[in-house]
Amino acid sequence: MLVHLPYSPDGARVVQVASWTPTSGLRYLTPPTLFPEKYTSFYGATINVTALTFEPYWKESIEGNTTRYSGTDYNQLVAVGQTLNFTFRVLPSRSWIEVTDQVQIRKSFMASVIYAVIPQELERWDFTFAYDQAAGKFAMATPVITPSWLSFCYPLSGQVWIGVLACTLTVCFTLVKVNMQVITRRKMWQTRHGVLSTGSVVLESVGTLLGQGLFGRLSTSHSNHILVGTWLFFGVVVGTAYRASLIASLTLPRMPPRPETVEELVKVVDRVTIRSSNGTYKKFYLNSESSAFRELGSMMVEEDDMDGFNATLKMK
Repeated sequence: MLVHLPYSPDGARVVQVASWTPTSGLRYLTPPTLFPEKYTSFYGATINVTALTFEPYWKESIEGNTTRYSGTDYNQLVAVGQTLNFTFRVLPSRSWIEVTDQVQIRKSFMASVIYAVIPQELERWDFTFAYDQAAGKFAMATPVITPSWLSFCYPLSGQVWIGVLACTLTVCFTLVKVNMQVITRRKMWQTRHGVLSTGSVVLESVGTLLGQGLFGRLSTSHSNHILVGTWLFFGVVVGTAYRASLIASLTLPRMPPRPETVEELVKVVDRVTIRSSNGTYKKFYLNSESSAFRELGSMMVEEDDMDGFNATLKMK
């Protein structure tokens, strides 16, 4: 029984670990194991790794003719190398696709920058255990505030506006009924002021709500005075609250609502750009059981990071 040891004091070699015969059975030639650990020590070998700048995990800086590396993943790789007795060489890579492809063809021993562990990636290579967690995020251009007549409605909520409209209709209807009854009973009022139309009553009611004075054409009955007085008090309260809130809303304009979840995102955008990954992430979303993820995957276009950000600002 033979086993290949890629790293040993004598370099890569094949060694015999056991033998078997019908008479003596299995006989170990090394400590009793058929599968010795191959990577407890690299015996000072130099291994190839691939990476690209991805701060703060991996940083690259040019000092003269020398490329210097830093970052959390680089520091971890150095610590592992000191423990397992190896040094490493960073192979040149032009893209993230090339970083991982060199691992797949075994030209590189590993890609040492943080990666997301998704099912499509597990079909191509193995991962170390997950030591960090990061949530997926999306960036959008800051929305532009466009002038709108609806800005005058922002100081009060929709429920308040509905309540004001209901109160206005109720007061107008009541005043029309009260004044029509008074005019019918009192011919002198009709002779002095003429027949008070429904439009005139509505004009008086809405006008007082907007701060306009009374014309003195409404009935002078006690019940009418109580109703008009209550309505004037209501108009002062609502008008004061509206004017104060209007100043605040114009000083601090209301921003359009922004999407916070994937479900909200797919409803408001037409295109999503992601870093080039040879279609891996797009395939992951398209194969998801979530309808929102599948719709998000159908919108994805692979681009460079900065190209994606610039497109976001240009195309909104």
